[in-house]
Amino acid sequence: MNIYGVALALEPTVVITTTIAVVNIFIGFFIFFRDIKSAYRRQFFLFSIFLTTWIMGLLIAFETKDQATGLFGLRLAFLGASLLGASLVGFSFIFPKQTKFISHWSVYVIYLLGLGIGVASIGSDLIVNNISLNEFGYIAMYGGVGVRTWA
Repeated sequence: MNIYGVALALEPTVVITTTIAVVNIFIGFFIFFRDIKSAYRRQFFLFSIFLTTWIMGLLIAFETKDQATGLFGLRLAFLGASLLGASLVGFSFIFPKQTKFISHWSVYVIYLLGLGIGVASIGSDLIVNNISLNEFGYIAMYGGVGVRTWA
């Protein structure tokens, strides 16, 4: 079955990856709804959402046969990965409850930085410019502010 260029066959990689993403979201919901007011439970919930966004973006990018859908999947994966890094840093600040070294505003600044990189990857060609197809799948061609610039 093929919907919008994404193959929905029951391939083992698709089933396993989707199962991992669904279990991850359910664990995030379960942890979050045990105590909604807890700061580290909210951070863990955001971490699970961004991890699932990254996983599903890579799944879309690698399992599609359409170049435009693959490009969108790769940009979605970059959005999830940039916010995943921000949420991991935010979680590491909040979880041990050592707030005497940092202010809570620094966590918001880290999230804004991750969101800025993610929005740049989705809405422009600055991070991921295009993709090309080779024998192994799609390869990202980075834009002006790509990963090679940061390395």
